[in-house]
Amino acid sequence: MKLALAVVLGSGCTASSPLMDTAPQIEITADPGNVTTGPLFRITLTTWNHLAVLADAAQSGQLVVTLDGETLALEPESLDYHDGQNAYIAAYSSGSSRSRTDPPTSSTVSVTDQETTWTATIADLFTNDLQPTGPMVANQPATLIWPSAATSGPYSAIEWACIDVATRGAACQGEEVDDPGIMIMKQYVHVDIAAVAGDSVVITGSRRADTAVPGGAYFIASVLDRWSANFD
Repeated sequence: MKLALAVVLGSGCTASSPLMDTAPQIEITADPGNVTTGPLFRITLTTWNHLAVLADAAQSGQLVVTLDGETLALEPESLDYHDGQNAYIAAYSSGSSRSRTDPPTSSTVSVTDQETTWTATIADLFTNDLQPTGPMVANQPATLIWPSAATSGPYSAIEWACIDVATRGAACQGEEVDDPGIMIMKQYVHVDIAAVAGDSVVITGSRRADTAVPGGAYFIASVLDRWSANFD
């Protein structure tokens, strides 16, 4: 479920700033668990105000997005408008490796239009730390802990999680889904689903790591993770 959070405009910037004029919603998706086939890191800036202003800034190169000093590429899809011409989305993604063997404890994301610059420091953006608290035994309740989901900030918690057991089906909670067999509580995932010893189990999820930054911007961040093994 997307949150319609817009950037709260700050002071000290001129009216010629595309970021200030369009007040884009900023959303980040990081995927250190390889849950999707998409990029390791993606950031989107969505506006429903003065669409052409943000489009021109993005497509002319005036709008620059960086991740830990790496300048991100504007995705080809950002050449088009969305929602029946009612929105414009400038999407940028990282060309770095699909995984990081030594993830930083925090990452810095910067968005600038050369007039306004918003910079967010986000903890554990590439941390892959979802893990069970004990043995995963077939037909027994189990708990997984996601330590980085307990990181302090404006908002930090698991937003959804799913369990998939061999060919026996899946169960999810979060994002308006509430199946029996799985429950999430801030940094914990509790599972209790039918299985037999040796069945493969895959647990995936997304945790929020939102950050407010000086100047009034608000970065909505989701970090995807995965844990997989076989039931004992």
